Amino acid sequence: MKTAPLSLPLAHALYLFRAQWCLSPMCAGALCGALQVLADQQAGFLILFPHSDPAHSAGVEQALHQAGFRAQKPSTAPERYFVSLEGGQEAVKASLSQKWRYNLKKALKNGLSVDWETTSGGLSTFYDLYEQMVERKHFWDQSPIDTLETLITRASTPLRPEIVLVRKDGEPVAGAVIDMSGERAIYLFGASSRAALPLRAGYLMQWAVIERLTAMPQMRWYDLGGADSAGSSLHQFKRGLAGKNGVISDQPPMYVCAGSPLAFVLGHGALAARSAKQALAHGLHTLRYGSDGKTTR
Repeated sequence: MKTAPLSLPLAHALYLFRAQWCLSPMCAGALCGALQVLADQQAGFLILFPHSDPAHSAGVEQALHQAGFRAQKPSTAPERYFVSLEGGQEAVKASLSQKWRYNLKKALKNGLSVDWETTSGGLSTFYDLYEQMVERKHFWDQSPIDTLETLITRASTPLRPEIVLVRKDGEPVAGAVIDMSGERAIYLFGASSRAALPLRAGYLMQWAVIERLTAMPQMRWYDLGGADSAGSSLHQFKRGLAGKNGVISDQPPMYVCAGSPLAFVLGHGALAARSAKQALAHGLHTLRYGSDGKTTR
């Protein structure tokens, strides 16, 4: 679960980047209750974004309701894809869809290499790939990519994400940033060059992640994030990787809690203003690039 402030004088910042422990209903209730007390004491407006979790999302949402938090409008594409890591690498391979296994075999024959990085050099390479991708696909980029440098350079070692890079003849063609703290790994960001698709670099990259995660005894799930729609190629890719043993779990909506009537009015007003600003920016982006310029989150 993570929480985030609005840019208001009365909005107080609290950021729980990862809640990796097993949130039983009792633990979730205690945590949500403490956050609600904080909002009351500070007369603040608190926003929470619960993680999607195959086992615990329902219990966390119930605890939020009981603590006085209120759900906001759900995402238009709430599905999140999870790879089960139980049983190790062979179990994951057997779970893959037939098409995914076929493309992985093809990728393994394309002379690609895979490296893992935790340095500023790896970060710079990933940024270059990311900028190429956004420019090529005309994404309307809402992702918090600007937080990545802080995570890579300042986070303590157990919490520091790692960067996986795929190269062809020494040139980077695909990369991803993976959070591997706790028992659930998360695909945070991904990027690719124009050459990645015919090389099937994404398949090799994700399989390299699976190999890394299945060698870590504490890992139970690999969270692939979401997709634009159930009919998109990204959905097919992630669904094939999740396979027969994986799970598709809906992302819970954003929750809010106000510590005073004034905080309620100002907080919801700020949310409405932010939504209007995003809608305007998206509209201008669509006018410039057309409706094919998709959103990345």
